[in-house]
Amino acid sequence: MKLLLLALSTLLAVPSAQAHMELLTPLPLRSKFDSRNTGSDVDYDNKRPLDKTGLDFPCLHHHLSGGHITAEYVAGESYQIEIEGEASHNGGSCQLSLSYDNGSSWRVIKSMIGNCPMQKTWGFTMPATVPAGENILFAWSWINHTGNREMYMNCARVNIRNGKASGSVDNLPMLFTANIYGPVCRVPEGTDVIFPEPGDQVEYGKPELQGRPPTVVEGCPNRPPPPPSEPTATSTGSSPLPPRTSTTSASSGSTEALATTTTSDKSTATSSRTVTSTVSMSYTTTTICSGTSTAQCNASESTPTASPSPSPGPGCKSGAIICSGGGTTWSLCSNGQPIWMGSVAAGMECRDGKMQRAEVRGRSGCTPDGSKKCLAGGTKWAICNQGAWIDMGEVASGTTCRDS
Repeated sequence: MKLLLLALSTLLAVPSAQAHMELLTPLPLRSKFDSRNTGSDVDYDNKRPLDKTGLDFPCLHHHLSGGHITAEYVAGESYQIEIEGEASHNGGSCQLSLSYDNGSSWRVIKSMIGNCPMQKTWGFTMPATVPAGENILFAWSWINHTGNREMYMNCARVNIRNGKASGSVDNLPMLFTANIYGPVCRVPEGTDVIFPEPGDQVEYGKPELQGRPPTVVEGCPNRPPPPPSEPTATSTGSSPLPPRTSTTSASSGSTEALATTTTSDKSTATSSRTVTSTVSMSYTTTTICSGTSTAQCNASESTPTASPSPSPGPGCKSGAIICSGGGTTWSLCSNGQPIWMGSVAAGMECRDGKMQRAEVRGRSGCTPDGSKKCLAGGTKWAICNQGAWIDMGEVASGTTCRDS
């Protein structure tokens, strides 16, 4: 059983698996460099960016399929990360972060501003204040300097020893995210992001960036939606982190909060005002416009669009997942209102308020893992995973699936 792809599509697909950059140390989830990963456990395109709509944030959703521990750190000790690859997009800025709740929230331990990942090795200290724990997610994320506006993220599962029994990550800043919100919250090309909340450990890959004000990116939510969670880290310290709401000012570098919370900017030497635009029935976007005249502000305004969310009734519970489209689309409830999130990731479906594997109904079990089956006359396909056929949706444009 195999997929026969058109020659042109095959040639186009090969470079994408070899481009960009990925974390090498610690070994990330589903890494081809990890000898313990075999067969379908390996993602040969681990260097790809996150989906531009954030559907696979965080970790390319690799954290939802388990994984094993690839590093052990001691709180207060110093270590290095290593990055592999050649397509560095003239660098950019990166962050290292931790999640104790399997990806629902992220706290930054190190920011690298400029020249990352052109410089492939970076040192960091595991903060002495973090709790000890097992099965913690460690992430490297990157906002590229040039090229398509993208965000990259690889995650590893790690253990942390000798952390304080009463330790906490609440004092650490939240992860900076951008380029994963569709048409809004896009970092301008040619920018080395000066993180608004870089944390205590900051390293400048370009010394001339030191002392510059934080980068302002318009239209960004307070934080991306929490993904469906599976196992969580076992910690002797703090409990999973609650969402944190932040306010926005023109000098802060962040831009907006989810739902109907809006913010205002401080007065400056030029005229400045808050521009609020409502996106379909889903959420309110607040951007800061600073210009020498009202006409300039009006000229720079853009109203993002989004598909309307299905209504779950008044007062939905924040954080609840709302399924629609027969399980192929979903919304996330925030402050009592549904936020349209679009299509679910390939191989997944939304059922009963949670994400689960999209098993092909009416078909018997399968072996071996990794084998493929064509569906719908070759326009769709499924892959065998853990004894069940998983619906992967439509094949790529210009390709067809044929059983042989």
